[in-house]
Amino acid sequence: MTPGLEESSIAALVDVFGEGARAVGMTVADKLFTGNWSMFDGSGVAKNGIGIALFYATDAVTHYIQSGFMPQGESGVVTKAEGRNLITIDDKPARDVFLDWLGRDPIIETGQVSYELMGLASFAHRVGETRMANGAVIENYYLVAPVMADAGTLTMVANPIEGDTIYMMTGEKDSMHNRLGKVTQQTLDKSLEKGAPAGGIMVMCAGYTMALKRDSLKSMESLIKTFDGVPVLGTLGYGEQGTYTNGKCIHGNWMVSSTVFNA
Repeated sequence: MTPGLEESSIAALVDVFGEGARAVGMTVADKLFTGNWSMFDGSGVAKNGIGIALFYATDAVTHYIQSGFMPQGESGVVTKAEGRNLITIDDKPARDVFLDWLGRDPIIETGQVSYELMGLASFAHRVGETRMANGAVIENYYLVAPVMADAGTLTMVANPIEGDTIYMMTGEKDSMHNRLGKVTQQTLDKSLEKGAPAGGIMVMCAGYTMALKRDSLKSMESLIKTFDGVPVLGTLGYGEQGTYTNGKCIHGNWMVSSTVFNA
């Protein structure tokens, strides 16, 4: 789908298919986030819209969506938000809070947030927790990254939720490199309980390539090694959509989703 339609599209899909339906998606991208994006199918090209493919799988499908980020410690309540605009956190200008939590200023003269200057950092909303087979409990977050600043307001790539707690998250380059392989391996291991893997779909944030530059190739190499000859479709986008194990379908950023189809 094109930027700005993600949350409403997810809501419409949930209305039709119900909570818990597996959804795998991405937001289209261009090189500099200047609106020079498009999407196409076999019959035409569109600047705005959503493309949907329905899979009626006769065998098992295993799906995970995660990020390689961890809570930094700071959190606050979104006290004012309008659409993609995060206006205040704890009644303070969101931009001021962002710079205070980040500890540096990644906002360049054009008002854009530079991924290179920001490093591996983002806001996040908590979406619940997953209890693993070994008893471990993993807290799940989906990331909502700022891309523009205007006075005290931040424009995000996903909708901030007014009244909800927002967390400051950080990642490291090594964890980003390893995340793709780990998420894929987790999905493959789970799918092997249901049969042989026949193919996969990987959705990865283009922000990784912006922040990591050529180092992002390590993540691609990790993906190829993990799938070990199983056919896989990989995409890079400006947003990632997926369904958590608690059935919550989300749109976030800096995320990685892995889907494996069994034979």
